[in-house]
Amino acid sequence: MDVETLIILIIGLMLLLGLLALIFVVFRYRAAKAENVTKVEILTMMEMLEIVRDNNSGVAELKKVVSNTIENFLDISDEEYENYDQLMVSLCSHRMVNKDLVLELDRALSKNNPAFKDKLQATLKKALNKRG
Repeated sequence: MDVETLIILIIGLMLLLGLLALIFVVFRYRAAKAENVTKVEILTMMEMLEIVRDNNSGVAELKKVVSNTIENFLDISDEEYENYDQLMVSLCSHRMVNKDLVLELDRALSKNNPAFKDKLQATLKKALNKRG
């Protein structure tokens, strides 16, 4: 083997090694991204009520409850309305809640459930009066 062939062979092997490293990094990034997507848990209505009723829950947990409700429990039925009523009252009376969370939940529920708009307004009024 002459020197030129040896240099071309070394350059080719280095390019191949770089390509393999790039493929490894891309697949590892995609796997990490997929793990992050699958870690999102969907809370049940009872779990959300427990979080909201716990006075030690922070703003992050309350935001999680509101976003989970909006993403997964936006459709209200007559049988389930009492759960939404309890959720709204407990959320409004929580010491760590802010107006943005309450308004976000109320607007989303009212927009998606026009038949329950009057009931939701009455619940919100009751919840805010309970807060004092």
